[in-house]
Amino acid sequence: MKRILGILAVLLVLYFVISQPVTAANAAENLGSALATAADSLVTFTNSLLGDGTDGASGTSADGTSGDGESDSWSGEPQPVPTSAPAGMPGGGAG
Repeated sequence: MKRILGILAVLLVLYFVISQPVTAANAAENLGSALATAADSLVTFTNSLLGDGTDGASGTSADGTSGDGESDSWSGEPQPVPTSAPAGMPGGGAG
């Protein structure tokens, strides 16, 4: 009986995926999102039990550092992009 129900469940899922692929993809994405949220909540709970001083999600301490004393925050400024190839490369500087 269990085997028949298992086969029927697999066939139902296959029918759902074939007949409504977009809806099935959205359902799978929502399921993955829910599992990720649950895992993050579990990690946060465990960290709060252990009292390690991190906020759980980013691994940074309450003072904004990761233990090395340097700030882990991003300044928000874009980094400059080199406009020419390095020296020794085609189109590059002296070499």
